[in-house]
Amino acid sequence: MKRWLPQLGLVVGLLIAGYAFFFSTSEEARVRELLDRLEAAVAVSEEDTNALMFLSFVRKEFAEIFAPDVSYGIAELSMGSPGRAGLAELAAAGPRVFSTAKLDLDGLELTLDESKEHALGVGTAVLDGTRRGGTPERIAREASISLDLVDGDWRIVSVSVAAPEESAVEPK
Repeated sequence: MKRWLPQLGLVVGLLIAGYAFFFSTSEEARVRELLDRLEAAVAVSEEDTNALMFLSFVRKEFAEIFAPDVSYGIAELSMGSPGRAGLAELAAAGPRVFSTAKLDLDGLELTLDESKEHALGVGTAVLDGTRRGGTPERIAREASISLDLVDGDWRIVSVSVAAPEESAVEPK
């Protein structure tokens, strides 16, 4: 009866190792999921007419996406309060400017350091939107997003978006 016990232990160990290897989420995938969550948090639809509800939603999402003391530099946005609270206020102004807007961060190339505790996304961020009373447009800017692994969760610690260029805004 005890002869099969080591073989069973070996099989269970191989199954656990196989699951961890094939089905566990890589750190890069976790970072990409966080960026996808940011895209969803700042998306604006025509139904977003209640500014207080939108601000509440953005604050809730940003609490899980950004570090409290996140630094940011976005050329055309006036600097409000520092940190996550100020960034949430700026993002919550989206429905006042756009009737629809969708942020796309898929153009960022992610690099994780050897410790897998710091990540950097650098590349082109694209905003497709329609300004209130205007025509659709596409705004593409070079962006840099720095992330740290904090207590087991990825958080954005720094955001930088380059100044606009005349060629960066295109009618859609």
